[in-house]
Amino acid sequence: MNIHVLWFRGDFRLSDNPTLAAALKGADTLLCVAVDDTQWRERQWSFQRRGPARLTAWQHATAALNDQLTSLGQCLHVITGQAGHVLPTFLNSLLVPSGDNTRSHVRVFTQAFHAPYEQDDLRALRARLSELAQTSGMCGVAAVVTVEEIDSGDLLDAEKLPFGKASTLHTLPPVFTAFRHQVERCDMPMRALLPAPLAMPGPPLGYESGEALPRAAPLQLSEQFDYPLEVSEAAGLKHLAWYFSDQKAHHYKSTRNGLMRSAATGSGYATKLSSWLALGCLSPVTVWHALKSFEADNGATNSSYWIGFELLWREHFRWLHKRHGASLYKAQGSVAQQSPPAQHKILARQSADFERWRTGQTDSPFVNAGMRELALTGYVSNRMRQVLASFWLYEYAGDWRLGAAWFEHTLLDYDVMSNTGNWLYIAGLGSDPKGGRRFDVAWQARTHDPQGVYTRRWSKEAL
Repeated sequence: MNIHVLWFRGDFRLSDNPTLAAALKGADTLLCVAVDDTQWRERQWSFQRRGPARLTAWQHATAALNDQLTSLGQCLHVITGQAGHVLPTFLNSLLVPSGDNTRSHVRVFTQAFHAPYEQDDLRALRARLSELAQTSGMCGVAAVVTVEEIDSGDLLDAEKLPFGKASTLHTLPPVFTAFRHQVERCDMPMRALLPAPLAMPGPPLGYESGEALPRAAPLQLSEQFDYPLEVSEAAGLKHLAWYFSDQKAHHYKSTRNGLMRSAATGSGYATKLSSWLALGCLSPVTVWHALKSFEADNGATNSSYWIGFELLWREHFRWLHKRHGASLYKAQGSVAQQSPPAQHKILARQSADFERWRTGQTDSPFVNAGMRELALTGYVSNRMRQVLASFWLYEYAGDWRLGAAWFEHTLLDYDVMSNTGNWLYIAGLGSDPKGGRRFDVAWQARTHDPQGVYTRRWSKEAL
C-alpha cells in the first residue's frame, strides 16, 4: 500500500505544482495537510514570527485550496502546533501494521525550503516519524516512512544549470549580475508548465474529511489594489491576466518605484504579484510564461524585460540559500570578514531605537509613513522596503536580523529567502559587491514623494 502525504507549506495551488505531481505518482491514497504553527514558532525576538496580516493571508490560501481539493473528492486537514511534533502524531494511525502483515510505504512530500527554521521542522519530522514507525513495527511489519522535498517554488530547471547539482553547487556565482549572465547564456532553462490534476486518489481510511475552515477576514489593502485582495490560486491567475491585459508591462520599469496607486496609474504601477508568489498560489514559472506570452503578442521591451529581471533576483536568493543555508542567518551574513553595524551598539539603545522605528516615531516623516503603512496593512512598496531597511541599518545601526524579523512578522507577502536576501543585500553582508546600500532618505522622499502625498496619507495614521 502506497500511502502518500502532501504537506502544503508554500505552494497552495493545484496547477504547476511539482510537489503535488510527485505526490500523485504511484499513490494508492493521498492525505493533504497544512500546519498552522503561528503560536508555536520559536521567537528569537519579542514578537511572533507570523503577524496578523500574514496569518490572514495564510488563512485565505488554505481555505481556497480546500475548496479546490473538495471539488476533486479530497480535503485539506489543517492542524495546529509545531510541525515536527504534531504531524507525526496526526499520521500515527497510518504507521500501524495492517492485518494481512503487508508493509505499507508512507511517503511525505513537501516543498523544499533551504532556511534554518524550515529545515529544523523537517529534521524533527523525520526523526519522530522514524521513531513511531519502529514502535509500530514491534506489533507487526513496520511501515517504511520517507520525507521528500521538492523545489516547487523555483523558476529554473536545476538539471540544466551548470551549478544545479550538489556536486557543482559550489560554483554558483555569488553576485547577482554574474548569476543572471550565466543563466541567460543557458537560455533560461525551465520546466514545462504542469496542468492541474483532473482527478486525485482519495484520502486514507479515517481521514476522509477535515474540519470546516473558517473564512478569513478581508485584507486591508484597498489603497494598493483596485479590488479587494484575496490570496488564492484563482485570484492570482485573474490578477496575472489583468496585469498583462494591456500595456502596463511596457511601463513597468518607469513606474515600479511608485509608493502607492494614483489616478494616473491605478494599482498597475507594479505587478503586485508578490502575495500570490509568496504563498505559492502562483508559481514563478506560470508568471514567466505569462510574461513571454505578452511579449510574443506585444513585443519585448526593456521594461517588460525588467519583470523577468525581478523574477531572477528572487531566484538568485533561493540559490544562495541552497548554497549557504543557515550560515546566511549569522550576524555577519555570508561575508565572514565583515561585522554588521548592530555589533557596535549596546542592546538597550537598540531596543529603544527599534521601538521608534517599528512604530513610526523616528525623526523622518517619510520613514514614519512607511512603517505605519506596513504595520496597518501588512504591505509596503519595494522602494519603501529598501528605504526602511537602510534607515534601520545605517541611521540606527540596527541588527539586520531584527529588522528582517519585523518584516517577517508584518508582511503578508513574506518570503523567507527573498526577505533574508534583500536585507543582507542592503546591509552589505550578502551578494552586493558594493558592500551595502545606504539610502539618502531625504533624496528618496523628494524623488518618490515630491508632493508629500504618501507621507501625509500615512503619517496621520495612529498605531
